Amino acid sequence: MSISLAGKRILVTGAGGGIGRATARLVAERGAALLITDVNAEGLKETLQLLEQDNPNVEAIAEVLDSTDEVAAAELVERTARNRALLSTLFSTSPASSSASRSSTSASRNWSACSTSMSAAPS
Repeated sequence: MSISLAGKRILVTGAGGGIGRATARLVAERGAALLITDVNAEGLKETLQLLEQDNPNVEAIAEVLDSTDEVAAAELVERTARNRALLSTLFSTSPASSSASRSSTSASRNWSACSTSMSAAPS
């Protein structure tokens, strides 16, 4: 049985390859609209092409993002907060989600704020 994600808008970090790419493809297959991010521009471009190849009607936006960059993460949080309808779920597969990479309290707060703003968004 396949779970439908139609109507959901999901942010997938680390989508330039590996688990992030596989996650993006799976949630797109199940009907979600996506914002995919990665520090690897080429990998991100490949993922976007695969998403469009898998489903020509997919709604997907790709944005190069170094999720260890506190300023970039804060800007993503601000854009998300300004457009609450944009995202409903955060799926972070990037190395920045590990405790070693997220040792900065500020960066951790940014991602927490992003998750909070998305959970408050209408689904």
